[in-house]
Amino acid sequence: MRGDKPDRSKIHQLAGNTGRRRHRESAAAAPLMDTAPPKTLKGIARATWKRLAAQLVLDRTLTELSVGHFLAYCQAEAMYAHMSEVIAGMVAKGEPLVEKLPSGARQQIPELGIQNRALEAMLKLGEMFAIDPYSRVRRGVGPPEPADDEADLLSQATGE
Repeated sequence: MRGDKPDRSKIHQLAGNTGRRRHRESAAAAPLMDTAPPKTLKGIARATWKRLAAQLVLDRTLTELSVGHFLAYCQAEAMYAHMSEVIAGMVAKGEPLVEKLPSGARQQIPELGIQNRALEAMLKLGEMFAIDPYSRVRRGVGPPEPADDEADLLSQATGE
Protein backbone atom coordinates (compact mmCIF):
# COMPACT_ATOMS: atom_id res chain seq x y z
CA MET A 1 0.00 0.00 0.00
CA ARG A 2 1.36 3.42 -0.91
CA GLY A 3 1.36 6.33 1.49
CA ASP A 4 0.83 6.47 5.20
CA LYS A 5 -1.03 3.72 6.96
CA PRO A 6 -4.60 4.69 7.81
CA ASP A 7 -5.33 5.88 11.31
CA ARG A 8 -7.43 3.06 12.79
CA SER A 9 -9.16 5.31 15.30
CA LYS A 10 -10.52 7.48 12.48
CA ILE A 11 -11.68 4.43 10.53
CA HIS A 12 -13.36 3.14 13.67
CA GLN A 13 -15.17 6.46 14.14
CA LEU A 14 -16.45 6.37 10.57
CA ALA A 15 -17.40 2.70 10.29
CA GLY A 16 -18.31 1.92 13.88
CA ASN A 17 -17.16 -1.17 15.77
CA THR A 18 -17.42 -3.97 13.21
CA GLY A 19 -15.70 -6.56 15.41
CA ARG A 20 -16.05 -7.73 18.98
CA ARG A 21 -12.84 -6.28 20.33
CA ARG A 22 -12.95 -3.14 22.35
CA HIS A 23 -11.39 -0.29 20.52
CA ARG A 24 -9.05 1.99 22.40
CA GLU A 25 -9.98 5.61 22.44
CA SER A 26 -8.14 7.81 19.99
CA ALA A 27 -5.34 9.92 21.35
CA ALA A 28 -6.48 13.13 22.98
CA ALA A 29 -6.67 15.92 20.47
CA ALA A 30 -4.15 18.67 20.86
CA PRO A 31 -5.61 21.82 22.37
CA LEU A 32 -6.66 24.41 19.85
CA MET A 33 -4.45 27.43 19.40
CA ASP A 34 -5.39 30.94 20.46
CA THR A 35 -7.08 32.91 17.69
CA ALA A 36 -6.08 36.38 18.88
CA PRO A 37 -4.41 38.28 16.03
CA PRO A 38 -0.71 39.12 16.39
CA LYS A 39 0.11 42.69 17.38
CA THR A 40 1.99 43.20 14.11
CA LEU A 41 -1.22 43.07 12.06
CA LYS A 42 -3.01 46.34 11.45
CA GLY A 43 -6.11 47.45 9.55
CA ILE A 44 -7.50 45.11 6.90
CA ALA A 45 -4.96 42.37 7.68
CA ARG A 46 -6.13 42.32 11.30
CA ALA A 47 -9.80 42.26 10.24
CA THR A 48 -9.05 39.34 7.92
CA TRP A 49 -7.40 37.44 10.76
CA LYS A 50 -10.39 38.03 13.03
CA ARG A 51 -12.82 37.00 10.29
CA LEU A 52 -11.15 33.71 9.33
CA ALA A 53 -8.91 32.46 12.15
CA ALA A 54 -11.57 30.97 14.43
CA GLN A 55 -13.08 28.83 11.66
CA LEU A 56 -9.66 27.70 10.39
CA VAL A 57 -8.63 26.66 13.90
CA LEU A 58 -11.83 24.64 14.26
CA ASP A 59 -11.13 23.01 10.89
CA ARG A 60 -7.58 22.32 12.12
CA THR A 61 -6.08 23.95 9.04
CA LEU A 62 -4.59 26.80 11.07
CA THR A 63 -2.06 25.46 13.56
CA GLU A 64 0.97 26.83 15.36
CA LEU A 65 3.10 25.65 12.43
CA SER A 66 1.06 27.41 9.76
CA VAL A 67 0.68 30.80 11.45
CA GLY A 68 3.38 32.34 9.23
CA HIS A 69 1.55 31.32 6.08
CA PHE A 70 -1.72 32.68 7.42
CA LEU A 71 0.00 35.97 8.30
CA ALA A 72 1.17 36.16 4.69
CA TYR A 73 -2.41 35.53 3.51
CA CYS A 74 -3.77 38.33 5.73
CA GLN A 75 -1.10 40.75 4.54
CA ALA A 76 -1.70 39.82 0.89
CA GLU A 77 -5.42 40.50 1.30
CA ALA A 78 -4.63 43.86 2.88
CA MET A 79 -2.24 44.74 0.03
CA TYR A 80 -4.84 43.73 -2.56
CA ALA A 81 -7.49 45.90 -0.90
CA HIS A 82 -5.10 48.86 -0.64
CA MET A 83 -4.07 48.62 -4.29
CA SER A 84 -7.72 48.32 -5.32
CA GLU A 85 -8.45 51.61 -3.53
CA VAL A 86 -5.43 53.30 -5.15
CA ILE A 87 -6.44 52.09 -8.63
CA ALA A 88 -10.07 53.12 -8.09
CA GLY A 89 -8.85 56.60 -7.11
CA MET A 90 -6.74 56.83 -10.23
CA VAL A 91 -9.65 55.76 -12.44
CA ALA A 92 -11.91 58.32 -10.73
CA LYS A 93 -9.38 61.05 -11.53
CA GLY A 94 -9.21 59.89 -15.15
CA GLU A 95 -5.58 58.80 -14.98
CA PRO A 96 -4.58 56.06 -17.45
CA LEU A 97 -3.73 52.56 -16.20
CA VAL A 98 -1.20 52.12 -19.01
CA GLU A 99 1.89 54.32 -19.29
CA LYS A 100 3.73 55.14 -22.46
CA LEU A 101 7.49 54.68 -22.08
CA PRO A 102 10.07 56.96 -23.79
CA SER A 103 10.76 54.14 -26.24
CA GLY A 104 7.12 54.21 -27.34
CA ALA A 105 6.17 50.92 -25.70
CA ARG A 106 3.15 50.74 -23.41
CA GLN A 107 3.40 49.40 -19.88
CA GLN A 108 0.80 48.93 -17.15
CA ILE A 109 1.20 51.01 -14.03
CA PRO A 110 3.10 49.36 -11.14
CA GLU A 111 0.01 49.37 -8.93
CA LEU A 112 -1.69 46.84 -11.22
CA GLY A 113 1.30 44.50 -10.98
CA ILE A 114 1.35 44.77 -7.19
CA GLN A 115 -2.39 44.07 -7.05
CA ASN A 116 -2.02 41.03 -9.33
CA ARG A 117 0.83 39.59 -7.26
CA ALA A 118 -1.20 40.06 -4.07
CA LEU A 119 -4.14 38.26 -5.70
CA GLU A 120 -1.90 35.37 -6.77
CA ALA A 121 -0.55 35.05 -3.23
CA MET A 122 -4.09 35.12 -1.81
CA LEU A 123 -5.21 32.36 -4.17
CA LYS A 124 -2.24 30.10 -3.42
CA LEU A 125 -2.40 30.58 0.33
CA GLY A 126 -6.20 30.43 0.33
CA GLU A 127 -6.01 26.99 -1.26
CA MET A 128 -3.55 25.90 1.43
CA PHE A 129 -6.02 26.87 4.15
CA ALA A 130 -9.10 25.63 2.25
CA ILE A 131 -10.71 29.06 2.32
CA ASP A 132 -12.63 28.75 -0.95
CA PRO A 133 -15.42 26.13 -1.34
CA TYR A 134 -13.57 24.07 -3.97
CA SER A 135 -10.51 23.65 -1.72
CA ARG A 136 -12.74 22.79 1.24
CA VAL A 137 -14.34 19.94 -0.73
CA ARG A 138 -10.96 18.64 -1.91
CA ARG A 139 -9.57 18.62 1.63
CA GLY A 140 -12.69 17.00 3.05
CA VAL A 141 -13.53 19.98 5.24
CA GLY A 142 -17.23 20.69 5.52
CA PRO A 143 -18.78 24.07 4.88
CA PRO A 144 -17.97 26.70 7.49
CA GLU A 145 -20.46 27.10 10.28
CA PRO A 146 -22.68 30.10 9.56
CA ALA A 147 -22.79 33.02 11.92
CA ASP A 148 -25.92 33.32 14.07
CA ASP A 149 -27.53 35.98 11.88
CA GLU A 150 -26.82 33.92 8.75
CA ALA A 151 -28.33 30.84 10.37
CA ASP A 152 -31.46 32.82 11.24
CA LEU A 153 -31.78 34.10 7.68
CA LEU A 154 -31.26 30.60 6.28
CA SER A 155 -33.88 29.07 8.58
CA GLN A 156 -36.36 31.83 7.65
CA ALA A 157 -35.73 31.29 3.95
CA THR A 158 -36.25 27.52 4.16
CA GLY A 159 -39.20 27.79 6.54
CA GLU A 160 -37.62 25.63 9.27
